[in-house]
Amino acid sequence: MIRDLEYLPRPVRSSMMNWDEHRRRSTINRRLQLSRFVVALLGALALAACGGPAGDEPTETPDVPAADAMPTSAPSTPTPSPDSETAASRLTLMLPPLLGPAASAEDAAALGDLLGTAAEGPVAVETDTTSAQAFDALCRGGASAALLHPFSAVAAQAQGCGEPVYVLETDGVAYHSSQIVAPAGEVPGVANLPGRVMCRRSAADAAGWAVPVLALRAAGIDPFTMLAGIVDAGSDQAVLDALLDGTCEAGIVAGGAVDALEDPAAVDVVMMLPSLPDGVLLVSNDLEPGALRTLLTVLRDYRAEVAALAGADNLLAADGQDIAPLRELFETAGVDPALMAE
Repeated sequence: MIRDLEYLPRPVRSSMMNWDEHRRRSTINRRLQLSRFVVALLGALALAACGGPAGDEPTETPDVPAADAMPTSAPSTPTPSPDSETAASRLTLMLPPLLGPAASAEDAAALGDLLGTAAEGPVAVETDTTSAQAFDALCRGGASAALLHPFSAVAAQAQGCGEPVYVLETDGVAYHSSQIVAPAGEVPGVANLPGRVMCRRSAADAAGWAVPVLALRAAGIDPFTMLAGIVDAGSDQAVLDALLDGTCEAGIVAGGAVDALEDPAAVDVVMMLPSLPDGVLLVSNDLEPGALRTLLTVLRDYRAEVAALAGADNLLAADGQDIAPLRELFETAGVDPALMAE
């Protein structure tokens, strides 16, 4: 269900057109797209565990524009380039393929034309890019809006590059949560995890491993040095089976997986973990008020088309706090989220 749209910088009232192209994607594709970010994060955490450089101090979170007000003053103007007049009048939307194959250049151009007609000015839509490139463009003034992996979105918000306005929804799901579990009565709390063998679904699982690693680090537990062992089980059910047969003493499963057990009371939830969206669409903090208003309007009116080109079913309005728990986790764990955007 679409959440209350009052959270957007401007009220959302218009209905959306329907597009059906590019809606086929899979959980496998999603995990493959996220895997390189997981590897980068785990490398950073391992470096920190060995005494490497810690993350930078977090910056203050910029204020999110109020629902009934727009910025009244434009930010400082960058040094003009020869084509600055054209660049200033053009909106650029970067939609890297987070959920599967990239949309074709023809479809991207068609969406750009559609949005440009509504905006009464040129709109460029780029799909042949990566989340890291989109992050760089957003923070360097080359993108008016960018779809980013959640880790890159945290970095962009922390650096004041942009603010979240939408998150992707696919098959009715916009967020993925995990939890650390253990056989009933065996692990009273997170502090009792060191020295235990832990099962996970896969190392290339952002919600099921990268986020738990951050959470454990934030709790003062280095999983690379303080766990007795880590077992890749392959699925939630396999993790739960391994807990119950004694193969593992703790495990990480999706939120709600325990409820599917014949006897849910046989497993305790040791720690709930922050949810992870598939993708976050941010708008640049450097847009002048008129351009920002225009961009928010076309995104609002054509969000079904934007979602379809990104491989999702819908865009859900973000309230500015959707990635706040994840950002807090990075800060508490002492990891610079910018490491995930490079």
